[in-house]
Amino acid sequence: MKRLPSLLLAFLLIAPALADANDELSLAIKSASYNLQFNGYKMSGEGYDKLIDEAKRHKIFMFGENHATAEIAIFANQMYSDLSQESPRLLATEVGPIAASKMQSLIKNGRYQEYMSRGLNLQTIPFFAFEEEVALLENACNQSHGFTDCIIGLDQEFIASAPIVYDYFKEHAPDDAALESIESFDNWSWLNPFLVGQGDGKAVNKVVRAYQSSSDPLVKTRAQHLALSYKIYKNQMGGDAAWSNEARESLMMDNFIQQLNDPDIPDLFLKFGAYHTMKGSSVTVDKALGKRIDDWAQLKGWSTLNLFIDGYQGTSRDALLGFENDKAHFTNWSKSPFAEFIPQEGAVLFDLRKLRAFVDSEKFTKRQKMVISNYDYLLMLSTVSAATFLDGRLITRTYLAVICFIVLTIVMLLVWWLVRFIKKRRHKKIGN
Repeated sequence: MKRLPSLLLAFLLIAPALADANDELSLAIKSASYNLQFNGYKMSGEGYDKLIDEAKRHKIFMFGENHATAEIAIFANQMYSDLSQESPRLLATEVGPIAASKMQSLIKNGRYQEYMSRGLNLQTIPFFAFEEEVALLENACNQSHGFTDCIIGLDQEFIASAPIVYDYFKEHAPDDAALESIESFDNWSWLNPFLVGQGDGKAVNKVVRAYQSSSDPLVKTRAQHLALSYKIYKNQMGGDAAWSNEARESLMMDNFIQQLNDPDIPDLFLKFGAYHTMKGSSVTVDKALGKRIDDWAQLKGWSTLNLFIDGYQGTSRDALLGFENDKAHFTNWSKSPFAEFIPQEGAVLFDLRKLRAFVDSEKFTKRQKMVISNYDYLLMLSTVSAATFLDGRLITRTYLAVICFIVLTIVMLLVWWLVRFIKKRRHKKIGN
């Protein structure tokens, strides 16, 4: 009881300091915020003008998103269009180089939607399987920046991309042995749609070995990266996940340099998931792709700007399985100091560089601190909705494919067990 007066006195002395700190943070966020209007199709206002004006001054613009969100895809296309008016930009995407080449070919021939709506093809390019994303791809291929490609891919080849992998290597087969290896790969992919990242790896390794006879160094590299894609997935789903995350980020940077190590490259627009475009460490790696690109750009005398765009409330879509979920955001902003400045409608832009002095505040979660430290801007949409699949029947097809894969795996395990059992019985009889 004697300690109560002392504790009360300490509280009374500390309380004003805490209130001042909260007021200071609040004032800093307010001064770093800029409102935007968004009618579902177009963004405008003070915040948008500020973002575009600054982004135009940078060689490389990196757009970090929460995938499969309709409004984010619409905004990405608007921003890409406005940035490309003065200086056409090359679009760099979170798909593999083989997949990007296929996307580009289909877009230019006007067959993208037709191809993606056939069979399970929609699963081959997961982050661009939505109606809202097509406009950006078409826009990118209408630019005249003088570069050979209009879309490039930096990531590993996707786990369900077997049909695209087959088309590429069939076209570039150097001899009959290589052709036989990719035909065998295709046959196995009918039993296992996730052959690029699951299974025993024999079909993938057979392709890799056969294509080392190619006289085209790019084809050899693509084959080696196919093997690495398989290894990354295998470790991600049941091995060394830390190695997998690091290997993936390194592969993306290798693909970046291999395709863009040219002094005459056009200005760039990167569109990736939030983890990858951070200019520092992310949840998964110590050095994200954004940091690697920023270091590389500085050596060239170029500058980068990165934006993280997120939803405050609403829904997004699971890019692989297709169902809607209420995870509209990368992190829950409703319990952060940003919450009071997020409007009920429209959007708000925060200049995070003005807030880094407060990054250690206990008011921010670990993820929020990561965003503040590693992004230049945060754009918060008040409400978002799940992106729309190009073919609504995909969900049914996906579940059927997954079920078939599981059933076939069980059957193969039973056959393997039965063969071992029969062999043991035979050895016993011979021994007797």
